[in-house]
Amino acid sequence: VAQGYADVDSEAMAMIYGASKDSGTNSVAGGGTEETWSDANGVRVSEIMVSGLGHAWPAGSDSSGGGYTDHGTVDYPAFVTEFFFANNRRADFTSGVDTTAPAVPSGLSVTNITASSISIDWDAVSDADLAEYSVYKNGVLYTTTTATNVTVSGLAAETAYNLSVSATDTSSNESAESGAAQATTNATGGTVDTVKPVISLTGSATINLTEGDSFTDSGATANDNVDGDISANIAVSGSVNTATAGTYTLSYNVSDAAGNSADTITRTVIVNPAATACEDVTAANYYHKTGGRAHSSGSYWSPSYFANGSDDAMSGSTWGSTTLYSTESGVWHVGSCP
Repeated sequence: VAQGYADVDSEAMAMIYGASKDSGTNSVAGGGTEETWSDANGVRVSEIMVSGLGHAWPAGSDSSGGGYTDHGTVDYPAFVTEFFFANNRRADFTSGVDTTAPAVPSGLSVTNITASSISIDWDAVSDADLAEYSVYKNGVLYTTTTATNVTVSGLAAETAYNLSVSATDTSSNESAESGAAQATTNATGGTVDTVKPVISLTGSATINLTEGDSFTDSGATANDNVDGDISANIAVSGSVNTATAGTYTLSYNVSDAAGNSADTITRTVIVNPAATACEDVTAANYYHKTGGRAHSSGSYWSPSYFANGSDDAMSGSTWGSTTLYSTESGVWHVGSCP
């Protein structure tokens, strides 16, 4: 076969694709050499040359056939197939394929521990195509599940374990593993108390007092599912000073023997100002002034008088009669005690 035709055909195809000839040659399995033409996207044209074939078809060593079939050199059908698979510029092998993994499960927590098992749960992953969760024990797959909780059993007593969870969708994309929940199994036959005690106030949650009143805290009670009545262990923070008006808060909390802390509860104590005694005096304005209850301004012969502390205007000038009252030291008002 005239080899020049192969060169012409190769150059023509390269012109169609806008490809340029690559430097050098490649060795072809089974014998022969390959020259290629490429564009910016890769190889476009391949020409292989095998000597000594004559008119025989290069079918490879595992082929069969008569005198026009060569069985000792390159397997041309396999070569062409591999070339098209490697250099196909038309097929998009990833178009429409889901390659995005689901979100990493969160909220992983231990819900129960025995001597041979640890129970965990986690928040559901919201991916629409979620298929399942994978549960890992110390980094090794333990099981898969569609639920958001699992009990890992068959564990050794008094042994620490790290449990984590990943999410997988229907396209087999798997998320990274969640942060590990660490737990240690109990001694044989043991259980873990994870229930908080409950505190209840004795008496009202809000108490109103007046300055000078006495106050004794009525306290609270506390009960635990395992330890029973643990009221004696309640810790109270805060204080009340009935000598000073204000709002005071007392806080109560307690923990059981397993270390579970109760929800803090509070009592509010309001100390109101004490009522002040009222004094009223009726006298001439002049005598209110000399008695320290009023002051004056203006002309000597017809001054204006005002109550001390409030500056209430008093009528009648010097010898006019006015009633003043006071509920706090140094402050006087026109009028009688309320």
